[in-house]
Amino acid sequence: MIQKFSPPMEEVLGRTAAELRAFLPAPPAWAVVPGTGAREFLDALDEAAPLPASELAPGYVPGDLFLGKKKERLLLLADPPRDPWKGGRPEEILFLFRLLSLLGAQELFLTAAGASLDGSVPPGRLALASDHLNFTEVRPLRHPASQEGAWPLFPDMTRAYPADLRERIRSLAQCRGVEIPDRVYAGVPGPSLPTPAEFRFYKDAGASVVSMSGPPWVEAAVQAGLETALLLAVTQEVDTSAPLPVDLEAVLASAETAAGSLVEIAFALVEEESEEE
Repeated sequence: MIQKFSPPMEEVLGRTAAELRAFLPAPPAWAVVPGTGAREFLDALDEAAPLPASELAPGYVPGDLFLGKKKERLLLLADPPRDPWKGGRPEEILFLFRLLSLLGAQELFLTAAGASLDGSVPPGRLALASDHLNFTEVRPLRHPASQEGAWPLFPDMTRAYPADLRERIRSLAQCRGVEIPDRVYAGVPGPSLPTPAEFRFYKDAGASVVSMSGPPWVEAAVQAGLETALLLAVTQEVDTSAPLPVDLEAVLASAETAAGSLVEIAFALVEEESEEE
């Protein structure tokens, strides 16, 4: 019986990065991976050129990757890794953030939708992740591929969400009349929403927001050496003492309301650095 040979992930990663660099006029310092608001981010770019990452690395990059330009500043815009219930694998998470790093990205802007557990952030508003609790059951760094290459075996998560980067975001938001509080969030498995007991557990554990996205991406991004910020678009409030059935139409409307602020703040960061150079 003839068995198929699959090259190690790091081999595919190195080859893919080398071929994609030929499409880059210069290394983009920023990468944006929107878990929510993807269409709005793409539409807001001055220019966007698709990069053939999925063709070069089938099975590792199932989504789109764009080289974008905003105010003459280059950036990478990528679809997020697939969720486990959509067939996503830990290798996809590791591969994406390592690829962004190898293409020159130094800073990473993530977005995700979430539910507020303490009523302090109303639907349609934003929260800035200051720390997380990973209950997603996805730990990409436990996958054997995590140990391939020269990446740190035990990345330090004490600065997963750097305070100086969060301060820059808060300052830019305040200049635009937007207050963004720091919040600890819990990553939850999905696709089912938490039960009332689970909502209470996450709140008692120290989370103010819950989201089905985030922690696995951040863990892989930190290992890849990316300075990471994550903005949470709050789409609903949950009274943990007596949760009500979810109004999905209201959730989608809140996500759409928050998307404009997500895009404005992300690109304000990019433009700020462009002006400083």
